[in-house]
Amino acid sequence: MKFSLSAICTFAFFSGFAGNIVQEHMVKTHDGTELYTLTAVARKNKKYPVIIQRNPYYLNTPKDLAFRKKSLKKRNLEGFAYVIQHCRGTGKSGGDFIPYVNEAADGMDLLEWVRKQDFYNGEIYISGGSYSATVHGAYLNTPQPDIKGIYWAAQDTERYNIIYRNGFLRLQLHSSWYLKMYKKNSAIQRKQRMAKFNSFPLKGLTRRVFGTLAEDYETILLHPDQKDPFWKTPGYGGGEYANALVNAKIPTFFIGAWHDIYITGMIDIWRKLAPAHRNQCVFMITPFEHSYLKRRKNLAPELFSPGGCPSEYAGIESQDVYWFKHLREGTPLNHFTKGQITRYVLFGDRWETSADIGSNSRYCKFYLAENRELTATPPQTGKITYTYDPRDPATFKGACHGNFGGVELQDAPNSRQDIISFISEPFEEDKSVEGDFYGKLFVTSTAPDTCFYLRLSIVKNGRAFGLRNEIDSICRTNQNFAPGKEAVIGFKIAAHSFKVAKGERLRLDVSSSCWPYFQLHSNFRGNQALQRRTQIAKNTIVAGKSFIAIPFSVSR
Repeated sequence: MKFSLSAICTFAFFSGFAGNIVQEHMVKTHDGTELYTLTAVARKNKKYPVIIQRNPYYLNTPKDLAFRKKSLKKRNLEGFAYVIQHCRGTGKSGGDFIPYVNEAADGMDLLEWVRKQDFYNGEIYISGGSYSATVHGAYLNTPQPDIKGIYWAAQDTERYNIIYRNGFLRLQLHSSWYLKMYKKNSAIQRKQRMAKFNSFPLKGLTRRVFGTLAEDYETILLHPDQKDPFWKTPGYGGGEYANALVNAKIPTFFIGAWHDIYITGMIDIWRKLAPAHRNQCVFMITPFEHSYLKRRKNLAPELFSPGGCPSEYAGIESQDVYWFKHLREGTPLNHFTKGQITRYVLFGDRWETSADIGSNSRYCKFYLAENRELTATPPQTGKITYTYDPRDPATFKGACHGNFGGVELQDAPNSRQDIISFISEPFEEDKSVEGDFYGKLFVTSTAPDTCFYLRLSIVKNGRAFGLRNEIDSICRTNQNFAPGKEAVIGFKIAAHSFKVAKGERLRLDVSSSCWPYFQLHSNFRGNQALQRRTQIAKNTIVAGKSFIAIPFSVSR
């Protein structure tokens, strides 16, 4: 199936309809806290299916409050009632905003309140993106039979994935966001700078930022291991969110983006769905990042083929109605097929639809050669050694995915002594890359533990654009490692879909840091947040044995 990005994004629109009845409420929660809530219906004394949205980003200003009410008053509700609530401690709602910990109880309180309203017809539809989706995930592991449909954009349900990657804090994703949002409406003093994240030890960071400890954040610093039982506990461990969309078995419209911070988790969720459930859902992956329906400045224009990036996009409010009306009334989905992923092929200026990503792909290994080539022919073994100093970390432009930052033009290859760049020969013909990436690094180090970072880029006309990355430490999977001993680090890198044109190349950068996107490694064993000192390491890549496996589509 092929169609343009313009066609996909034209299914939603705002009309000039006016005259809805908009009311303000202070909804009392289980602990007496009052949360600001807006409702909108087209007419009194009529029952409607209800769309619920909860958001922590609205402002408690006359201008913002007036804008929200005016927008609801003029919106074409298309046969639905709307309920929009400011999350606890944000906007005009009372209490303190502590990320995640109150959303389950507050969300269920709102559900119960809605069920008592005169306009409620027995059907609820929930909608949100990013944290505004998370608030719904908090209660989806509990029976909610009147929730008939979900619109879920750009979010994971596994708390560990939101905070860590292979034991490394995703600093510009969760950590920076937390410091901005913690007790958002309070007068708490904030001294946030990224430089604070390169402190050793990192434990105690919130005291340095706020002047007092934020216990929830400090607690997660003690649990870098995904297998730790902590991640199954409710509250900040996120146990109540785990597999929420998988277990709920509610028809869901998933929408993500190739360079979104949560694309890995969203693909994992899709693959976990039972076949019968998946066949009630659709999944759309756009070419963008956390904005997921539009290109921001940090996404290079070169990412999109001519005509692949139109100037107007659908709004999230209308997109959810498009899905909910289909569930209620059977209106056509047009560009989507249930049980299928519809995704944009980067640089290919086309959309593809299939049940999974990479199901028709075949892997080709590209070996890391001592002469810094990336070659499909196994070369002789050799060694490349560089110095990694945690006090002087390597930096990269753009976050690719997994952190805020999108995709940017990369620095020249081998731009520092601790960034080793491997570049392929020009491709002899066009190739489609589709699926997950795998790799193995054979390494040694003079330190008792250290880490290695990979960044895969496409090189177009001599300019490299980073698309995927990954990080891991030696000792996470090599418990018996000793300095000087050879170890193997296996990598699984998030799926992608893009075209490599004839004459273009692939580039793989290897380093031991990616500042400021990932937590720094001290080169000592143990929990990195507790390390008080660092040491310099001589890290070695064993060339000729190390490789990355690229999934090439065999259907094109």
